Amino acid sequence: MVARYGHGCGGFGSSAVSSASAVDEHLQHLHHIIIIIFITIIFSIIIFFIISLFISIIIIIIIISLFISIIIIIIIFITISISIIIIFVIIIISLFIIISIIIIFITIIIIISISIFIITIIISIFTIITIFIIIFIFINNKYKINHTAPPLPAAQICSSAKQRTREKEKREIRKPLPDNQETMDSEENLLSVLLLLLLITSHFTMVGPSAPEDGWQVYSSAQDSDGRCVCTVVAPQPTVCSRDARSKQLQHLLEKVNNMSQSIELLQQRTHRDVQFVEKMEIELKGLENKFKEVEDGHEVDTARQFKSIRSKMEELRPLIQVLESYKADVLLVAQFKDEAANVTKQLESLQETLSGLDYQELQSRVMNLEDRLRACMQRLACGKLTGVSEPITIKTSGSRFGSWMTDPLAPTGDNRVWYMDGYHNNRFVREYQSMYDFMTTDNFTSHRLPHPWSGTGQVVFNGSIYFNKFQSHTIIKFDFRTSLISRSRQLDFAGYNNMYHYSWGGHSDIDLMVDEGGLWAVYATNQNAGNIVLSQLNPNTLQIIRSWTTNHPKRSAGEAFMICGTLYVTNGYSGGTKVYYAYSTNSSTYEYIDIPLTNKYSHLSMLDYNPRDRALYAWNNGHQVLYNVTLYHIIQ
Repeated sequence: MVARYGHGCGGFGSSAVSSASAVDEHLQHLHHIIIIIFITIIFSIIIFFIISLFISIIIIIIIISLFISIIIIIIIFITISISIIIIFVIIIISLFIIISIIIIFITIIIIISISIFIITIIISIFTIITIFIIIFIFINNKYKINHTAPPLPAAQICSSAKQRTREKEKREIRKPLPDNQETMDSEENLLSVLLLLLLITSHFTMVGPSAPEDGWQVYSSAQDSDGRCVCTVVAPQPTVCSRDARSKQLQHLLEKVNNMSQSIELLQQRTHRDVQFVEKMEIELKGLENKFKEVEDGHEVDTARQFKSIRSKMEELRPLIQVLESYKADVLLVAQFKDEAANVTKQLESLQETLSGLDYQELQSRVMNLEDRLRACMQRLACGKLTGVSEPITIKTSGSRFGSWMTDPLAPTGDNRVWYMDGYHNNRFVREYQSMYDFMTTDNFTSHRLPHPWSGTGQVVFNGSIYFNKFQSHTIIKFDFRTSLISRSRQLDFAGYNNMYHYSWGGHSDIDLMVDEGGLWAVYATNQNAGNIVLSQLNPNTLQIIRSWTTNHPKRSAGEAFMICGTLYVTNGYSGGTKVYYAYSTNSSTYEYIDIPLTNKYSHLSMLDYNPRDRALYAWNNGHQVLYNVTLYHIIQ
């Protein structure tokens, strides 16, 4: 028996003995491993040579058989061909067959050789892997042997044994805990995945109401601290006079009258100012005329001749008195218009509230009559300088982001047709609405097909014809709506096209056609003018250039442009805060920088043109058709 010491840990002497025996056992295993490695290598080499020899013998036999078959076939066909000449053709065919067979056999041999090479590589790889595995096992065992070989002192063996015992007990006690921990970790991972899915789902879920006006919308829900469901609901907005479809017509008429009232107010202010000026001049002229008459009656003949010459000059100023009388009548007419517009406005408001039985057609005719009379009054005013642009008036929301719409400034009285062109390229259909009212309230239109697609949004309708820039060219086309034919076309020499010198918003807006009180104009840019704006007045019948002006403003830096009374006005951009900041006068061939705010309500202007008949700016703003009233400083002529 082995003695036990009082440390409470026995068996340390037998541990040293067992360590020595373990070393002998590992050495014996190492000897067996070396023998196995040697036998495996010898066996792999023998198998490799046997397989190679076997395949080589098969290949030699196939080649010998092939050549013997070829020789036999050649002898047979040569013998037959000697007796029969006709079989010469058959010999050729047979030779072709023989060559094909040879090619097939060669292909088979190549395939077999490749297969042998692949098998050899596989066997070699298998052998190498086996050797590495055996070496790894050997090294691992050697590592264990090296670490268990040195015998430990008795006290250290005892403490180590105690420590191993305690660790074993701890492992036995904690053995079920890793499974629980793993379960908890898996649950936490599952919870994280679910939370991630909820976050992703909430990211793609609509939070706000899509159309609150259509009905009750529940667009968010949550739970309070007590676990109760809390929902947020948006109720439909109450709309005034939504019961009758004709109420929309009343609304449009009311907006129209309000816009006319604003125009009348501006006209009244300008007319009142002009009349005050003329009245003052009238008083001075009459007083001066009386003084001249007194001097003429009380002086000599020579002096009288001088005064007569002065009086003749004064006679030239007498038409100013007639202008005064005309403007006095205009003042009364404007006041009458203002009263009528106020009356119509009150009736519309009352009708909108009570929906009484007033005749809609009669009301509409009164508004149209008032509008025509206002336009006739405004035409009597002379040209002036732009001093202000009103807030935008949204007429309709339709079409794409880009487009143009207009009326004919030379249309006869009663012709209020609206022309509508959606898009800026690759389109050739023009819509015709019979009136502004139809354009605002209905989708009834006549479609006209142009012979060529247009480019940009710089089209204009003038005296019954549409003028537009042909797509991907610098050709201007005049298309007559009455005959549905091209009446004239001409190239605008040196003008950039196809997005070479466009406005800052792009859209093939290289050539912009426009109309003012002076006629038809073209705004473009050329290489000769370094990409700066060139302004040309065109003959509307022949499309020939009457005169051109070169400016120093880059075309690409301009947001939009329009003509009023022979002056080109340019905006500083097409989105965000926009203003009219550059003006070039063709009358004096000079330019100046101005600062006139332009409210860009829908943040993207792609068309802005002046209509001298309506004294208004027509704009296409991000799919909205908009009107701006303008304020001009008029000069009495």
